[in-house]
Amino acid sequence: MMNPFDINIFVYGTLKPGYAAYDRLCAGQTIAEIPAIMPGYLYHLPLGYPAIALEACLETQLDRSPLNQSQPKTTVPKSCVQGYCLTFRDPRILDKLDEYEKHDWEDLLQVCPDHPQGNDYSRVQEKIYTPSGQLFGPAWVYAMTLEQIDRLQGRLIHSGTW
Repeated sequence: MMNPFDINIFVYGTLKPGYAAYDRLCAGQTIAEIPAIMPGYLYHLPLGYPAIALEACLETQLDRSPLNQSQPKTTVPKSCVQGYCLTFRDPRILDKLDEYEKHDWEDLLQVCPDHPQGNDYSRVQEKIYTPSGQLFGPAWVYAMTLEQIDRLQGRLIHSGTW
């Protein structure tokens, strides 16, 4: 059973278990590491890390039975990103990961010289699912807009796995 005070974070790139950023920032602090999926589109950025875009990711199908004509039956993702739900007890992990998700401006300006100041990632809370498609619950995720991904010359990863 989920504890309402636990912090769930959906990770899909350098923070996944087995990667250096996970080892440096998350190892030994998680209380669970569960494979998960999230509706969205995954892009590889030239700086060597991925970004997820959440816009226009879902398509609702309606149940056409006479009893539930207007109730959504299922939400079918057009594309899913595969990753992990990392669960933490200490809410200070959000400050630590917020700091990590900031860009190195010198590297960023080499790829995109006219890039405006500010952080491209937004931390938002979204629903995540088990790999079999059952609702897991809400989790924080670091996402970008499609405009930001285009500006950084991101390439779509059709498999949804980085």
